[in-house]
Amino acid sequence: VSPGSAGKRSHSRRRKEEFEAAARSYEEYLTLWEELESMGRGEVPETPQAR
Repeated sequence: VSPGSAGKRSHSRRRKEEFEAAARSYEEYLTLWEELESMGRGEVPETPQAR
């Protein structure tokens, strides 16, 4: 095994971990958005206009 291929493997593993972390945070963002929408559908856009 050459040192170049070993470095590539660790780099791809680090990118995979970063991608999984980003996907996890994106899923959390989607769930939070769905909860906000279900709590009050028309309230979110109307709030700034009411003030």
